[in-house]
Amino acid sequence: MGIPWWGASVRTPDEYREIAETYYRLAREAKTEADRLALLDLAQSWLAAASREDTKSARERRRGWRARAASSRRVFDRPGRR
Repeated sequence: MGIPWWGASVRTPDEYREIAETYYRLAREAKTEADRLALLDLAQSWLAAASREDTKSARERRRGWRARAASSRRVFDRPGRR
């Protein structure tokens, strides 16, 4: 049983969450406590990555909004435009 994401590029927080869900499922099926704990740790790491990407995405959206707002101000604040 392999993890289909090895070597593939992961682009979205939702994809990170799908990977985490796979590790949670594998943890439920684990034969030993050590395996279960290791898989749970991996799942939590993927969820943390999703959270970081969510934060980064929100920050990038705010930056984009601020850049558009600044650009609009430059257009509307030109001399002779009142």
